[in-house]
Amino acid sequence: MKESEARVLPEILIEGISFLVDAYLGELRDAGDPRNRIRLADMQNFADRSEFYFDRKKGTAASLPYPMDADVTHVVIRPLPALDPKGMDQLVGYPNQYSQTYFGQLPVIELHGTEFYVDPIKNGFRECTNVWNTIGFDKIDKALGGFYYDRNAKNVPFEEEMRNYKADKMPHISFTAVPSNESLARMVKKKTLFVSSNLKTIELNKRIRSGRKL
Repeated sequence: MKESEARVLPEILIEGISFLVDAYLGELRDAGDPRNRIRLADMQNFADRSEFYFDRKKGTAASLPYPMDADVTHVVIRPLPALDPKGMDQLVGYPNQYSQTYFGQLPVIELHGTEFYVDPIKNGFRECTNVWNTIGFDKIDKALGGFYYDRNAKNVPFEEEMRNYKADKMPHISFTAVPSNESLARMVKKKTLFVSSNLKTIELNKRIRSGRKL
């Protein structure tokens, strides 16, 4: 039995079609037709997103050369590991704990109820319960001292979402202040807390040694 067949897979909607997300096999699978698959090779994959062209008429990834018509649309989704962390955990055996073990007790910030630890190796904030979900430090607007945060995605919105952003229509997206630059560097170097009511620390190393999942 394949690893992915032994668990419930997360789902996402693409143009009204439900696809199962399977990071273990590296693909999106049509929930209504398992033969219809969109594989990593069909996508352009980046650290914070995956992109591909989708044929609405065929209900799957468009084939090269992409026909430039109304039936083909550009799709941007979160990386498969972030969408299906359990599948990615199975693929690699377990999330890479190197940075947590090496630094011991790392600073943790809380963004709207979700905890992220500061990972200086990956240069970002990594979700404590889904280490494949990362918000890069480069997403921080240095002038404003933070970034716009999507509470549903637990990450920053895609550029296209921000181009169409309207606060009254998208209440799940709001600007969030976070430590950056020198203050962030001090947090990592001294392993101390950033002084704020919504920031706290978790002794991640204790969880690792006790066998508890993050």
